[in-house]
Amino acid sequence: MPALSKIVLFDLDDTLTCHRAAFAQWAQGFAQESGVPVRWLVEAEERWAGRRAAFFDEVQRTFGIDRSVLSMQAAYRRRTAELVPFRPEVCDALDRLVGEGWLMGLVTNGEAVAQRTKLHQARLTRFFPRGVVISSEIGLRKPDPALFRLALDDLGARDVTAYVVGDDLHADVHGALAARLIPVWVSHGRRLGPEDPQPAHVAEGVVDAIEWLRTTAARNLLATAAQALA
Repeated sequence: MPALSKIVLFDLDDTLTCHRAAFAQWAQGFAQESGVPVRWLVEAEERWAGRRAAFFDEVQRTFGIDRSVLSMQAAYRRRTAELVPFRPEVCDALDRLVGEGWLMGLVTNGEAVAQRTKLHQARLTRFFPRGVVISSEIGLRKPDPALFRLALDDLGARDVTAYVVGDDLHADVHGALAARLIPVWVSHGRRLGPEDPQPAHVAEGVVDAIEWLRTTAARNLLATAAQALA
C-alpha cells in the first residue's frame, strides 16, 4: 500500500466555499430583475437540489420569463461565482495546515472559469499553486478516481495515500474510496445512511475537518511513521 502522507485534496463548492450565501445574494438580484419572489427561488433551489436546468425550466414556465433556460443558467453560473464570499476562518485554518507542512490540492466539478472565479473571490488561489483539477478541463467528473490521481501527480505525490475533504457523498467520499484515498465528509448537519459510502471521519464544516487533520490525522501519521522505523 502507498505511504500515507500529510497531503489533502479539497472539494470547492460547499466545502471551501459557501454556496448558500452566494445563492441568497443572487436570488435577491434576480428577484428584483424578474419579479420572481425570493422565497419561491429558495424553495425551488431546495426542490431541485442543484439540477440547474430543471430549476430554470420551472422558473421560465411558472413566471413566463422571456429568456431561454440556457441563457439564465449561464448568467447564474457567472454571477454566483462572483458572489462567493470570503470566509476568513477558512483561510486561517488553511494557513495553519500549510504552516504544519501539509501539501494541498483541489478537485472540483464545474466549469473552469466559474470555479477559478470562486477561488479568487474567496481568496483561496494562493493555497493551490499546483494540484488543481477542474472537471471541465479534463473531460471527466468526480467520482471518477482519475481526477484525484491527476491532482496527486501534479503535486509530485503519485505514489501516496492522501486525504480527501468534501461535502458530496457520491462525488467526494465514493470518489476518494474508489481512488484508494481517505475521505473526510463535510456533513453540514446531515447524517449518514446505512447504504452511504463510509468516510473515515465526519466533520460538521470544513474548519472542523481541517482541525481533525491537524490533530487526529497528524497523530496517526506520526504513529505510522514510528512503527515503520521500529
